Amino acid sequence: MRQGRSIAEVASEVDFRSVSHFCRTFKKFEGTSPGAYSRNS
Repeated sequence: MRQGRSIAEVASEVDFRSVSHFCRTFKKFEGTSPGAYSRNS
C-alpha cells in the first residue's frame, strides 16, 4: 500500500464494501494488518 491513503480508500478501490472485511481478508493473506503492513513498508 502506498502511504498517504487511508485503509478505507484502499478497501473501496479494490471493491470491498466493508473496511473490517477488507482488514480480515488482508490479514489472512499477508499475516499482518493493513496498518502494520503500511507502517513497516
